[in-house]
This record gives sequence, C-alpha cells and structure tokens, in this order.
Amino acid sequence: MGRVEAGAYSVLVAQAEQFFVDEGRPTKLSSLIKKRKFLEKIRFLFIDEAHTIYTAGTDLYGLKAFRPAWHGLSELVTKLGDSVNVAALSGTLPKHIKKSVLDCLHLDPDDMFSIKHSCNRPNISYAIHEIVGQTSDWRNLNFLISESTGSTEPGRKRLKVLVFHDRLEDTIAAKIFQDMMLPKERRGKGVIRYYHAQMSKEYMKDVYEDFRDPNGICEILHATECASTGLDIRDVTVVVQYGIVREMTSLGQRGGRAGRDGVTSSLVVLLVEPWVMKCKLQDAREAAKTLSKKDAADPDHPIAGKLTDKKNGKKLRTGYSMIELAQRRERCIRRTNAEYNGDETSEALQFTGPWCCNSTVHGDSFDYSYWFGSSKLLYYDPGDEIIYAGHPNDRDRTPLDDRSASKRKADAPPGTASDKSYRPAAERSSLISRLIAWRHETWKKDPLRALRPASFILSDKAINKIAGISHSKVGFNKITERAGQSQEWADKYVQDIFTIICEFDADIGDLQKLARARREEVKKKAKVAKAAMDALDDRTVFEQESARRLQSVMEETTLAAVTASYHIQPTQILVHPQQHKTSDNRH
Repeated sequence: MGRVEAGAYSVLVAQAEQFFVDEGRPTKLSSLIKKRKFLEKIRFLFIDEAHTIYTAGTDLYGLKAFRPAWHGLSELVTKLGDSVNVAALSGTLPKHIKKSVLDCLHLDPDDMFSIKHSCNRPNISYAIHEIVGQTSDWRNLNFLISESTGSTEPGRKRLKVLVFHDRLEDTIAAKIFQDMMLPKERRGKGVIRYYHAQMSKEYMKDVYEDFRDPNGICEILHATECASTGLDIRDVTVVVQYGIVREMTSLGQRGGRAGRDGVTSSLVVLLVEPWVMKCKLQDAREAAKTLSKKDAADPDHPIAGKLTDKKNGKKLRTGYSMIELAQRRERCIRRTNAEYNGDETSEALQFTGPWCCNSTVHGDSFDYSYWFGSSKLLYYDPGDEIIYAGHPNDRDRTPLDDRSASKRKADAPPGTASDKSYRPAAERSSLISRLIAWRHETWKKDPLRALRPASFILSDKAINKIAGISHSKVGFNKITERAGQSQEWADKYVQDIFTIICEFDADIGDLQKLARARREEVKKKAKVAKAAMDALDDRTVFEQESARRLQSVMEETTLAAVTASYHIQPTQILVHPQQHKTSDNRH
C-alpha cells in the first residue's frame, strides 16, 4: 500500500467494504483515509452501480441491510469534504432510489448536474412466460438448444445466451442438464458453462474471456447475480431470467446484458413460477399497510409487507411491481419499464426489433421462432393435462409426457416413485455407488488420510440420507443438512457432491429419454403391424367379396345361356309348372 499512499496511481478501484473496519479489524484502505495527506490527493469519487446504496446498503422492509458499507459511503463523502467532486452512476435509478442515493451522498439537487439518458434499448424485445411445473424441471430451458448448438460448421453464427438463476446450485444443475441435451461429441466441450462468485478467479476469467470472444466455444452461460453488472459482452442476443426476481431494478440490470451492440435484434425473457400468477395483488396492497411510510412508497415493497429474519422466503419478499408486471399481460412491458424508471424521453418507447414485447396489447403475433427456430417453450394444456413443447395453438407442438406422467398424484405414499419427498428407491443404489467412489477419491488426496478414514469426509449413513433427497429438493443446504455437517464442511465438499448428483440425474434423464424412444419405436412398430393386419383383413374381405360377385356373375351368365338355348324369354321361366305341362300337351 506504500505506492498507493504515495499517490503512484491516478485511479484506485475499490469495494465499498474496503473503506471501513471489517469485523473489528481495520482494512488497509480504511487506515489510509484517516491520513490527511492521503485524503488531500483525492480529487474525484465515482460511485458506480450507485443504486446498490439503496438495494443492498439500506435497511428495508424490516430487514437489516446485507451490505451496509454501501450506505456507509455517506461517512466517506463527509470525510472527503467539499473539495472532492462526487459522481453517482447507474443504469437503474428510479425516483425512489435516486432520492435515497442523493440523501446518502449529501448531494443537493439544486447544486448538481443530473444527466439522464433513456434506459430503453430499442433493439431488445421483451417476453414473459410461465414455467411449467417446478423450476427444477430443466426442460423449461430446452428451447435454448437447437440441433446446431455447439456446431463448428463453417459460417454458422452462434446464438449467445445468458441465463440468470437465483441460486448458485441452480446454475450448476441447469448447465449439467443442458450439456446432456447436446450430441455426445459436443458434451463437456464448454459449449454450456456456469459462472458464479464461488469459482476461482482463474476459472471465472477463462469463462468470461471465452464467452466474450466472437470465436469462442461457450454459447449458453448459466450465471448468478454476479454477472448482472460489469459483464459487458456486445454480442449476447438472449437473456433469460429463470424465475421471478425480487425487484424491477434487478430485472433491468440483468436484461441490460442483452443487445449491447445496439443493433442486433435481441430478446429478454422472464420465466416466472406458477405461484406468481396466483398471487392476489389486493392482499399485497393490504400487507403494505404494515410497512413504514417510506417502505410502502417503494414500488418494489414485498407482497407480504413487513419481513423478519424468519419470514423472508422468496414468495414473501418478491416485490409488488414484479408480480404486477407478470400478471397484467395487457400492459406493455417496455412502457412499464419506462414508467418505473421515470423515463420520459422521446426514445423511451421506441423499438427497432420485430416486436416490442409479447404483451396482449400488441396482439398475438409475437413469435419466439425468430430467435430459436424450431425449438419451442413448454406449455401445459389443461384440456388434456399434458405438457407440450409448443403453444396449444401450434399444430406442430410435441407432447413431452403422457397424461399419467404430467398429472402427478398428490396422495402418493412416501418413498414411492410418485412421492416428491424422496428419490425413487430404484435410483438410490447407483447414486450411493457414485458418492462412495467420490469419497474414496477425495480421501486419497487427503494428506492426513493415514490418520483418518474416508468416513471422516462423509459417513455411510450420511451418504444414504443424501441419496434419498428428491430431485426437486436437492441443493447445497439440503445436502449439508442431511450430512449433519457444518458450513465449513459445506464450503469444502458440498459443490462436488451436488455436481455428482446433478450428473447422475442427467444420466437418468438420458436413460429415460432412450427408454421413451424405445417405447415410441415399439408403438410405431405395433402400429405398422396393426396397419398391415388391417390391410390383410381388408384384402381378404375384398377377395371374398370379389369371389362372391364372380360366382354370382357366373351363375347369371349360365342361367342366361340356358334360357337362350330354349329361345324363351327370361320371364317365362317363372311360369307355374302346371302351365308348362299344358303347353307341352298342346304341342
């Protein structure tokens, strides 16, 4: 820090937390800013992503701020004094957040320059779509993969996709599932990757550089919020937010990663959970009465009202504005964004893409195939209770399950294949074998393996418990809980275990896909055989009918020949036998 203190660098980049004491220990930068000579060298303070002062640095809705250092920048501004020019920068500063930022940084609206550009990116189209079933059913993301994904065919243009997830483990699970959807020769090549803050700096740099490279390999990147700011990649065409976000600012930040070249027709898709569409906005308005006046005026106030440390799950903390955006499909998404951000510029509602958004106010012409070709989003048809790839009005839609698979029984006995609380018993032994193999390989690398057995890492009992976790509930916390281990243990091992489970589930899915294909093949063969039998039956009937008709014709022909030999009209044969006898006597 000696060179920093001496002023050897003209620009110093720092996190907000570096200016303050960390858990009772002063940071190097917090010690420096106490020195008058160092402070006198500072001329400008630029605060990027300034909205974080409010969203992360302020106590909101009854909960403490999770990054209070951001709001602590108020103290830093005071310490720097009037001689330092302060600038706050952000792509999302709606009125309520802007006011909080100005108050925190002691900026007088009458004594400052406020430069505001439109937050609208005209080349982006917006869409909202409801997830079918649970978010853990990664088939909801199948529309991102086509036959050409990962192809190295000369002249092919990559479709770069960035998918945002709430949880770190979801980025891993989705990546593994989608990688298994690729042809075998393209799997594990880096076509689909994940990106989150717990990866090593080397890994994150490698992934970022490859995804940014126009000639790189990665086409689909599953990421956490860490990619929502600072990830400036100009040729990302599609951004998917998988699961509703808490606030409109988060959606704006993440969606802003798409179409950054300002030219390419890009798409931002918000995939929302089924529960979102069932929330009652009236109840949320009533719940807002439990909040302070300031919090109640926040358009992103939680639909449950005031939160507590024990009452802050996603279904409770999601903001009113996000629920309203998802439910009110008659409202233009672009207009809603403009109103939220106070964007009254002439460019606020302009769009250069094929569609503005898939809101019903624009009709029903919105077509995902513009970006995804023949790949289709999932829809649940309540009429026949089947999940389809393709809209109910799409003649080419494809059923993913039969009725019995789509409609799960709610009263399934615990531990059975239909019970969602446990992994099917038939799958557990194979998963246990993989976990035991992982434990052995991990133990072999332990420098203290001579002093402690493999069970020190994970006991047999814990492995059995982990193997019983259902597909829909598996996650870092659930694995740690079943293992009966500490957070320190989780930091060391849980990601490896989670990856093994996800890869196992992907393999199971692959086998199930093959089984379905075989069943379909059997059905097709049975259908062909039945058609052949039906054709044979039809031929037999035809031949019998032809023979009958031929016999009839032959009989009629014989009768006509006999009649002609006697020179008698055919009607005369029908005369009573007695009359024939009389006639003969006369002759």
